[in-house]
Amino acid sequence: MVNKKALITGASSGIGLEFVRALSKEYDITLVSNEKDKLNKIVNELVGNHKFIYADLTDFKDIKRICDEISNKNYNLVINNAGMGIYGDFAETPIDKLNEVITINCNAIMMISHSFLKKAKPGDSLIIVSSAIVFLPSSNGPIYVSTKAFNSLLGQCLWHKQRKRGVYVMTLHPGVTNTGFFNKSGVNKLPPKSIMQSSEEVVKIAVRELNKRKKPIVVTGIKNKFFIFLTRFLPRKTIINFMERF
Repeated sequence: MVNKKALITGASSGIGLEFVRALSKEYDITLVSNEKDKLNKIVNELVGNHKFIYADLTDFKDIKRICDEISNKNYNLVINNAGMGIYGDFAETPIDKLNEVITINCNAIMMISHSFLKKAKPGDSLIIVSSAIVFLPSSNGPIYVSTKAFNSLLGQCLWHKQRKRGVYVMTLHPGVTNTGFFNKSGVNKLPPKSIMQSSEEVVKIAVRELNKRKKPIVVTGIKNKFFIFLTRFLPRKTIINFMERF
């Protein structure tokens, strides 16, 4: 039996790596990341026909390479997981850094999704990893939150259109997840462990919903769903002031 083919960005750690582990028996996976040593080690440890592509998705040339890869192959699943965040004062953050976040979080996801959906067939799937923070905006990370809101809305719009031709689009909204993201993004104060999920928990929920192929939005975890439910009844000012603590 020939495996289906999947391409996963941000595949060398965190949620991306857990997707690789969860799907490696069912799919031949192309792992995409800017961490070459990790990619090589992961592929050597996996059983099956897997490969990696080293790419920096803050660079438009590398984004184009991944788009060409998708255009020239018949992938059944693409998971747009790669992303980055910068926390701190908006006006004091160098504009080049802000543009890097927009490039990887918005341009790369848009371009890769476009390349995939141009040739996607009935039964194929696209996952865009957003964040539960789009429902709980924090003034400490305005560019990150804004780009994740773009991801969320893009995915929802694509879901409605693509389902008519049998292609499933999921927008995944993890809550606070125990990965290396916070250290890389410059967060000084880590969220309490009581509200954190593991990458394994997030991916388990995502894969379950991927198999069902129904929901446009997947929010992981009861606590995250509860907090998001509460936001329906609170003024935006109250929510933003509350999130200022984190």
